[in-house]
Amino acid sequence: MSANKVRETKYAWFTRGMTDWIAAVAADRQLRQWVVELAQVDDAERSARVSVIAEHMRATGAEPQFVAVIESLRHRPMFEGMMRTLGDVA
Repeated sequence: MSANKVRETKYAWFTRGMTDWIAAVAADRQLRQWVVELAQVDDAERSARVSVIAEHMRATGAEPQFVAVIESLRHRPMFEGMMRTLGDVA
């Protein structure tokens, strides 16, 4: 492998998707508001709200990998990591 070529990992799609999502949230007031609201509810409520959005995304033909990125926010460690990163870029 040449020094200029980076080997694609099995889950690189997830990292790219989360990066794109964080950039979108940082750039969009309505998305930021939704994320702030998610941060103010308990884990069960956040999971339920994210599941509703993910199901709507699936029903409207969203890319399955992007839906998986959004669904990952149901889990506290993923949500908290996203919030920390968002705090660094927003």
